[in-house]
Amino acid sequence: MVSECTSIFSSKQFAEIDIATHKDYRGQGLASVIAKAFIGYSLENKIVPTWDCDVSNKPSIKLAEKLGFVNPVEYSIFVKSE
Repeated sequence: MVSECTSIFSSKQFAEIDIATHKDYRGQGLASVIAKAFIGYSLENKIVPTWDCDVSNKPSIKLAEKLGFVNPVEYSIFVKSE
């Protein structure tokens, strides 16, 4: 597999986009192509696509902006300690 787009969270209203592209194939526009297909499918089915990534993931942020996602919100993630 070279590139994939899945939803790690979905409901009747929202679908969160998760994209992974093999490191040897990054920078070729594959993530953009599959994200656009995912977004189109979501909107056709009255599902709002959402984008989530770490604030340090600049390529993901750049792609999200290119695809029209706006108003980023930073939030904290809590991890259970052992």
